[in-house]
Amino acid sequence: MCVATYVSKKALKKTRERFRLSAEIREFYRLLLEDMVPVVRNRADGKPEAVTLKWCAQQELGGKPWSSFNVRGERIKQNRLWSEAYGAQHCLIPCDGYFDRESEQKEKRYHYFTRHDDEPLGLAGLWKIYHGVEILTIVTTAPNADVAGIHDRMPLTLPAHTWDAWLDARNTAALAPLIRPPADGQLKHWRVTDDLFKRTVPNTPELLTPIINSNTTEQTELF
Repeated sequence: MCVATYVSKKALKKTRERFRLSAEIREFYRLLLEDMVPVVRNRADGKPEAVTLKWCAQQELGGKPWSSFNVRGERIKQNRLWSEAYGAQHCLIPCDGYFDRESEQKEKRYHYFTRHDDEPLGLAGLWKIYHGVEILTIVTTAPNADVAGIHDRMPLTLPAHTWDAWLDARNTAALAPLIRPPADGQLKHWRVTDDLFKRTVPNTPELLTPIINSNTTEQTELF
């Protein structure tokens, strides 16, 4: 789940203002696995910084590859790949929205999820160094009502007033209540191109264009 994200200049501008960052990061209409993703994290002195981290698809552990791009929030402490990063190396992925596929369909039909009020999403992430490269994973939760009809998981989207607490990371007791689905009614979504994963398809605004689904309805915003 959460197979791609969309990051605009607007989301980055608001994030820079929120954390008083000076870094300029260009916008992306599609960030896929193995791409370098713009994130915010705290430096050793506790001050936030903007960096790019590799969204790693898998890691090797015990001689076998393990899926690494998402980690279930309710199992972070037991996750062999990411348990050490929890409570130590947190990051926030500022974005306008994210893409995911319909989990119950054999065909890979993708939807774009974004907020009704057009405010940026803050996706909860963890980071670590793997083979000399800084990589990230996105924390997931059970879906809320906005997502449940499409997928059985969703990224952990944090309210803006909790961003500092997530980045501070040290008080895991205070973090535990944050790892839950967001309130219902915040997200809207629509079908987008099935060519989302084709890197030959240009990284342009057309990736966000709503498409009419096979039920021949003109309603593309489902919630």
